[in-house]
Amino acid sequence: MPLSYEIDDRAIRITWDGPFDGEGDSETLLALLSDDRLRPGLDMISDQTGLERPADKERVQGGLRFLEMIYSRIGRFSCAIIVQRDVSFGMGRMAESLKTNDDIQVRTFRSIVEAEAWLRGESE
Repeated sequence: MPLSYEIDDRAIRITWDGPFDGEGDSETLLALLSDDRLRPGLDMISDQTGLERPADKERVQGGLRFLEMIYSRIGRFSCAIIVQRDVSFGMGRMAESLKTNDDIQVRTFRSIVEAEAWLRGESE
């Protein structure tokens, strides 16, 4: 499956692996939105290192709409995006700049270690 998620005591962990799959991805994201384990206080890690191709502007905008849906369920949260490719890093930075809700913090990283440190408040 190209998209999966887990929810632990601190975060929603979304993992992308392979190509984007419009219908399958939508089903997984809808399942996440209705998951009873969603609660205030969770942050999000979006691991996109396994994507075959980087997101385009349309996917970035769709991702931001999804973050707003999560916000409507859990309130204020931070989202760490993890990528490998330079172009993916640039698209992540685009998401950071296009985000309009100040209660959702978004930052792009190249490693899970840096992302988790940021979510714990251990880095800028």
